[in-house]
Amino acid sequence: MSRVAQEGSVNAAWDFKYSTRVCTMRRMKPRVLWSFVADQFIVDQGGKFSVIGVWETVSAPMFPAVHPQLFVVTGWQGDPHANFLTETRLWTPSGALLTSTGPHPFQVSPVGKGINVNQFVNVNLPQSGAYRLEVLAYGEIAYDSTITVNQLGTPIA
Repeated sequence: MSRVAQEGSVNAAWDFKYSTRVCTMRRMKPRVLWSFVADQFIVDQGGKFSVIGVWETVSAPMFPAVHPQLFVVTGWQGDPHANFLTETRLWTPSGALLTSTGPHPFQVSPVGKGINVNQFVNVNLPQSGAYRLEVLAYGEIAYDSTITVNQLGTPIA
């Protein structure tokens, strides 16, 4: 450090030969803006997204049951062009992992937003109850919710 900088003079200029300023930019942790469970997700010819049949509760006549198809559609926000690993998991009411996408890369847009869509086919539902849905970023839970599976004829909770 220069002698002027050591003395702390108000009018002193930085002597860049002996000292440097380090400016660090803080990265935004990716966060979930919203997430839906739906029966269908489509992208039309113009690139517009359609989420059809959004639900939090579904019924089956008996258990075990199979849900033919569901989509988990998640809106993310993060630093522009940020890349991170995301994963979607579904847990049974008894706490067993039912299904998972496994970690996979995702990149947000140049404006820092993005939509991640995961399709699950022939999901086995072993029992009625509250199933936990988790959406992860970097292996940490960024969003969680509950989807309820009822037996037909049972009042919706």
